[in-house]
Amino acid sequence: MAVILIGKGDKVKIGIIGGGSFGQFMARVFVPYHEVFICSRRTDIILPDVDMIPFENLASMDCIILAIPLEAHQSVLARLRPMLRPETLVVDVCSVKVRSREILLHELSGHPNMLICHPLFGPQSAATGTQGHQLIVTDAMGDAAHRMITFCQGVLGLQVTHVTAEEHDQAMAYVHVLTFFVARGLGNMNIAQLPFVTPSFQYLQDLINLDHQHSDELFMTIQTGNPFGAKVRREVVQALGDLEQSLA
Repeated sequence: MAVILIGKGDKVKIGIIGGGSFGQFMARVFVPYHEVFICSRRTDIILPDVDMIPFENLASMDCIILAIPLEAHQSVLARLRPMLRPETLVVDVCSVKVRSREILLHELSGHPNMLICHPLFGPQSAATGTQGHQLIVTDAMGDAAHRMITFCQGVLGLQVTHVTAEEHDQAMAYVHVLTFFVARGLGNMNIAQLPFVTPSFQYLQDLINLDHQHSDELFMTIQTGNPFGAKVRREVVQALGDLEQSLA
C-alpha cells in the first residue's frame, strides 16, 4: 500500500507548521493518504479532514513540514527542538536552500531524520494535481526521508532531482528571483486597463497577476534569502539600462 511509504503503520500523522496558502496546499496534497494537522496562528482555516492543533501537539507527529517564511525558521525550530522525537521526520520546503539549510542543521543538530527540499509547484501551478511536477532535494537524512521521497515519486508522481543547496540557489536566482523581481516591477508600473492587447503582452499581464497571488513574505524570502539574488537583480537592471542607453 502506498500509505506505508513514510511510516510503519497504515497512516502517519503529518503536522504542517504554517497556515498560509502553501501550508494549506500541502495539507490538501497529503490528506487523501495520511492524518494531517495544521499549526498556525490563523483561526480562519477550514479544510476537510484537516484539524488545527496547538504547537505543543506537534510532539506527537510522525512528520513535521515547515511551511513558514525563512525569517521564522530560527525561532520556530528553537521552540520545536525540545519536543522533537528522534524518529520524527522534519521536512523543510523553503524556497531558498542555502540559508534555510544552515538554520535547520544548526537548530536541529544531530537530528537523524530530515528532508531539505523545494517543491517547484504550488496551489496555482498544481491546482489539478502534482503528477509530473518537480521536487528538488538537497539533503535526505535517515530512512524516513528516503521513504518520503519514495512516496513523493510513487504516489504523488513527482520528478525528484538531487542537487546541492548552492546549486539550487544559483539556478533559482534566475528562475525565481528574476521572475518575481520583474513581475513586481511591472506591477508597480500600475498600467491601466487597455482596450486591446497582444498575446505577448498578455503573458506579461499573467506574470503580474501571478505575483499578486504570492504573499509579501514569499517575495521577501526569495529576494533577500537567496545569496545569489542581488547579483541577478543588478544584472537585469544593468541590462535594461544598457538597452535604454542604446536607444537614446
